[in-house]
Amino acid sequence: MKVDYGKLADRLCWGLAVLFLFLVCVLTNETYGAVVLLGCAGLILALTAIKNRGILRLHIGPFHWMWGLFGAYCVASCLWAWNSAEAFSRGVTVLEMTVCMAFMYVHFQQERDIWQLYRILKWTGILISVYTIGVYGLNAIIQLLAAGKQLKVDFSNVNFISIQAAMAIVICLFELIYQKKSVGSLLLCVPCFMVVAASGTRKALLVVLMGVVLLLYFRYQGTKEAKNVLRLLVWLLVSLVILMLVLSLPAFSMLMKRMENFLSFFTGEGQVDNSTDVRSRYIRIGLAQFMRTPIFGIGINNSGVLLQQNLEEYTYLHNNFVELLCCGGIVGFGLYYAMHLYCGLHLFRAGREGDHAAKLGLTLLLVLFFMDIARVSYYIKPTFFYFMIFFLQVRQVQQRRREA
Repeated sequence: MKVDYGKLADRLCWGLAVLFLFLVCVLTNETYGAVVLLGCAGLILALTAIKNRGILRLHIGPFHWMWGLFGAYCVASCLWAWNSAEAFSRGVTVLEMTVCMAFMYVHFQQERDIWQLYRILKWTGILISVYTIGVYGLNAIIQLLAAGKQLKVDFSNVNFISIQAAMAIVICLFELIYQKKSVGSLLLCVPCFMVVAASGTRKALLVVLMGVVLLLYFRYQGTKEAKNVLRLLVWLLVSLVILMLVLSLPAFSMLMKRMENFLSFFTGEGQVDNSTDVRSRYIRIGLAQFMRTPIFGIGINNSGVLLQQNLEEYTYLHNNFVELLCCGGIVGFGLYYAMHLYCGLHLFRAGREGDHAAKLGLTLLLVLFFMDIARVSYYIKPTFFYFMIFFLQVRQVQQRRREA
């Protein structure tokens, strides 16, 4: 039997990409993590060269120069930063990840089916969830859920784990709503639901809620037929009932309590938990500093210096918008969110033209954007992987328009 080495190389690269994103989330606490990740990206590049008989074609496009420009600005900010070493180190991290993603970009720019890239996100979320349950034991997870207690993840950042699991749930829901897959396909996400519930992370719950709402909205956007409007209402009603039933379970009691405290901060009613109160102080301090240094900021990754002076705490601002405004000024903020605007506009237009994959891309992009209210994301490694997919999808959309 003749072996198709091209398809074999593609499958190996797909598997390595899943491994790469899995290790990105699992090795956050390991010093050798960067070397392992670069090794995975290097293997993908090598397999691509073998598949193409030693020829590597790199398309330099918006992904490379927009991320490169932002990374260069981060490094340059060490010239005026309060702590030059912090700014330089963070800028180098951004550039390293840009190069790492560029290796993978060489291979995946040849992928005609963008859905294969979203499958990487889905299976990574499932794999991470199964791994987490395997590390702590199924019985221990069930006991935590029954007691309404929060899972303490030692091997990684709990937000990385739970958000990736939540993203996998959103992609499975996309398959159900758009690709008419059976409800049984959601069984694959049972480990993801368990990890999201056990993590007690509000961000992960918001990812799922926003994902469901956006997917349903984009599914019936612009339709005036009574049948489609009725179908949307039924979907929303069923989703709401299921959500209320699920969230009423003891497993979600601790997570719901944290959500209530979080919402109390905006409504002014009820009790605000300590975490929300502390983060609101970080935001006020960061915005006050932005008003004093609005153009270039105080230097990338220098929020810790600012908080050390004001609160004697060395940490980041826990809000990506405020973090970039404070540390990078309007220039740094504009360079980073220009990428969101560029991808968002192209995906929105493609979605209106009937491209379902573009609707999924836009949903995930908007979810990531709104999550920036409660996290700092501009340098975390999963961000680069997501944006590689978004930029590749935009490139495919543009190619189709030129060929049409």
